[in-house]
Amino acid sequence: MDDVRFWTWLTAALLIPVLASAQTQAGERRLTHPEWDRKPTGADIANVLDQVVSRGQPVGWALLKCHATAKGNLTRCRVIIESPDPGDMGKVALRLAPIFKLKLLTKDGEPVEGGTVLIPLVIGSPDVGTPVMSYAPGAPSFTVSPVVENKVGSKKIQCPVGADKTAICEARPFYWNDTPPLEEIAPIILAAGQTTGISTLYCRLTVAGRFETCQMEGENNPRVLAAVGKTLPGLKSPKRYGSDDAVAPAIVAIVYDWPNLTKAAQAIIAAEVDKAP
Repeated sequence: MDDVRFWTWLTAALLIPVLASAQTQAGERRLTHPEWDRKPTGADIANVLDQVVSRGQPVGWALLKCHATAKGNLTRCRVIIESPDPGDMGKVALRLAPIFKLKLLTKDGEPVEGGTVLIPLVIGSPDVGTPVMSYAPGAPSFTVSPVVENKVGSKKIQCPVGADKTAICEARPFYWNDTPPLEEIAPIILAAGQTTGISTLYCRLTVAGRFETCQMEGENNPRVLAAVGKTLPGLKSPKRYGSDDAVAPAIVAIVYDWPNLTKAAQAIIAAEVDKAP
């Protein structure tokens, strides 16, 4: 693959979906989706991958927990979960962490310590499949449309929408630019008590961002339905990888990968309980 094309795609896949939520120390305000002053560039990513990954093109994700200082720097970072596990994703994430910098955090006009911050990082390549992002609901998500012509390299998935339960559709992956804080999602996922299987929700996504005429395939017991009902409204502002093209209106397939969701939720809860970055 052409190096420029590879690294350009990696920049989009890694940086655009980066969403974070912070839980400050007792008595301080809680921040959601902190604003970043600085994030790694494509050259930074390429440099780290050259140092860490010895062969192949990595696909996976890592979730970091860091302490944010009053000046916005990240310190005492550690990997609380990664996929594949064990693998190179955690090493890549730790090498990139010092490059990140939050905008100055203040309270009543004075700098304050920012508490802890969770940073999910995703890496993937279009030639080896969709990025693995199962740490959160709706990861991955796809727009689906009936196959008109069999394009070479296009992804196909079953799309049992309507009466035809065996229909095959072309799937185009996208990500949610706005999601609920990971600390809020974790207990909801654990309350579902679903450690196996996958639920795929097929909905019509309107231009206004509403989910209509939804139907679910796979795991759909009452506790799963409750968890989906609580997390689905927080998925907003869909974006295509490496493109500003509008996603809606469209039929979307939203995946809940329960084994990976549960594993990530357990790691997040454990990291919160120990109170250490």
